Amino acid sequence: MKRNLRRDALINKRELYQILIDFITRYNNYYPLEDMPLTKEMRIDGVDPIPMSKWNWGLVNRPGYLKSVSEEELYLSLLEVGEVTVHRGYLLLPGRFLKRRDGNNSKGLKYKCEWTKENGIQDLNEGPNKLPRLSCRFMRYSMGQIFIETEDGFKKAVLTEVDAAYQTMSDEEVRNDKIHQSNKLKNLKSKHDEKQGETRLKASNIVAKAASEKAPISTHEANSQDITANREESHS
Repeated sequence: MKRNLRRDALINKRELYQILIDFITRYNNYYPLEDMPLTKEMRIDGVDPIPMSKWNWGLVNRPGYLKSVSEEELYLSLLEVGEVTVHRGYLLLPGRFLKRRDGNNSKGLKYKCEWTKENGIQDLNEGPNKLPRLSCRFMRYSMGQIFIETEDGFKKAVLTEVDAAYQTMSDEEVRNDKIHQSNKLKNLKSKHDEKQGETRLKASNIVAKAASEKAPISTHEANSQDITANREESHS
């Protein structure tokens, strides 16, 4: 007696799997998904909103893939981005890029750059409100040098003699020291003003005493006085 292996089914499991595999494969390779998220980079690279198109792009570009990147490009991409103002004798990295967590700013750091000098950038200064500005990169853990972004690539700038003490300091160390030095300078100026007040008081007393001891004489007598004699009298 022959058995009806299919019974009421039109296809078996193997045939069903084959159909499903064919359907899914064609779906992944050809079906456009209107709501498929594509990044800006994917759109630039011409990735279609199709599952396999996005997958193939990810095989090359997803995180973890070892792409060929120059050491300099990788190094610069890890640096902080800032902006310097170009003064006649130096480049200033403003204090806002060295901002403390408590909101206090340092006055910034001064750098010198041979490229800006050779190309006359530092001669373009047209006043305090029209200073040339250039983008730069810097390392927060070591502020001894920064890199100026130019049409000729990145150009190194190093600290001027004024700020040379910060050569190996981090931005946090620079901030703290600059604020400490600023407070110290204020205290010293205050003490100086106090001492000069004593000087002014002493000078005022000397003038007042001299005026009280001054003997009234005529203009003729004053003009005919022997200066040498007066000098000797004053030293006696």
